Formats: sequence, structure tokens, C-alpha cells
Amino acid sequence: MEPEEMTPTSEISLVAPILYLTEGFFIIAFNSLLLCYLFLSARTRFQLHYQVLAGCIAFDVIFGAAYFSTGVYRMQLKFTQKYIPSTSYLYCLNTLHNWLILFITPEAGILSLFVALDRAISVFYPMK
Repeated sequence: MEPEEMTPTSEISLVAPILYLTEGFFIIAFNSLLLCYLFLSARTRFQLHYQVLAGCIAFDVIFGAAYFSTGVYRMQLKFTQKYIPSTSYLYCLNTLHNWLILFITPEAGILSLFVALDRAISVFYPMK
């Protein structure tokens, strides 16, 4: 491709990558601390409702990692390339943030299924 046909990276706004980085960092940091507390505390480690909560928090950590890696990829693109490179479909698919986002989508459904099963068990077989 001729440089006239390619989009220069100087036209990329920094707002979205900064928001991705900031939101991803805070999601990872807060949820990782909470997850460590749940796993390291003897009071919460073996209780079922905290284990379900830990699964939800682990999902959020992976979600934050997807956002953070998207921001890193876009910042790297802006500051290391003169033009947005033409890439193949396989190259785009094999980036970290795309794999994480592909992993997160079905995980949300699986997590909802386990939470629904947990609720059903607690309704139909309450603890005495």
C-alpha cells in the first residue's frame, strides 16, 4: 500500500487507550487484592458463597487484563508505528487482548450458569 492510502498513527486519539489502561489497571488491582483476601483468609476460604464470589472476581480480573492489554497494544501502535499497519486476520486474532476477549465471552455465560445452579441448590436444598 502507498503511504497516502494508509492511516497515520498521529490521527489516533489517546483518550481510548488511556481509558483502557486506567480502567484495566484499577479492575486488576482492586479485584486481585480482594481475591487474595478471599483465598488467604481462613474464615472465607471454605465458605461456598465466598467461593462463588471468588469465581466472579477472577472473571473480573481476566476482564481487566483484556482491557489493560488492549490499551497497551493501542499505545504501542501509536508510539512505535508511523502508519497503522495492514495486518492479516490471523495476526489480529493472535493478539493477547483478542484472546482474552474471546475467552471472557463464553466465561460470562458459564459463570452465570454456576451462580444459577448455586442459587437453585440453596433454594431447593437449604442448609439446616
